[in-house]
Amino acid sequence: MLALINLKPVQRLQLVGPKGHLSAGPTGAIDCLEDYQMRRPFIFISTIATAVLVLSAIAASAQTGQLRGHVLLKQADGTTIKAADVIIDVYRTDLSGAYHTKTDKKGEFVFAGLPFVGRYIIAASMPNAAPTYQAGVRVGQDIDFELVLNPGDGRKLTLDEIKKMQATSGGETAGATRGGTESAADKAKKSLRRRMRRLLLPTRRPKTRTRLWVSRSRRATRR
Repeated sequence: MLALINLKPVQRLQLVGPKGHLSAGPTGAIDCLEDYQMRRPFIFISTIATAVLVLSAIAASAQTGQLRGHVLLKQADGTTIKAADVIIDVYRTDLSGAYHTKTDKKGEFVFAGLPFVGRYIIAASMPNAAPTYQAGVRVGQDIDFELVLNPGDGRKLTLDEIKKMQATSGGETAGATRGGTESAADKAKKSLRRRMRRLLLPTRRPKTRTRLWVSRSRRATRR
């Protein structure tokens, strides 16, 4: 005989949980989909904002460069040693800007994120030394700039003082203040510059000699 089986409808279970989590039954899935549709514009906007921030950071890093160098201190016997704890002041000449740091134990200094566009002046100073500077510096050229300090009064150079020194020295890109001993190499460089200037300057003959020569030639033709 066939047994009659009575199939009763099973009640659907629904787990009550926080909105946004999967739950048993069709009501939980609908709530999850509704929550996703509500959050989709916010997710899209946040993704675009993150991409814009990343691209702007990459562009800003591409517009900055590195500036590095080292400082030497000249001794009384003419030898040089690595100068530590030297105050390094970097001035931007095309726009107003100043950056400061100190040399490490090896006498080296590094500026990692200076604006790539523009020209700079590096000024070095330390106690018991005459300050010096290097002008016409550009960032990102992978150049190890060298600055040499002589014994002196230990004062610092401001941007206005450097500009005045450049005006009096004919726009030289490097210079040191007085107060230290000048080496033989520096004297030789100065004498060589003077000779080159004399050679480049046009020589003018005195007018009296030309007049005498013309008068003598006229006398010779008359005779």
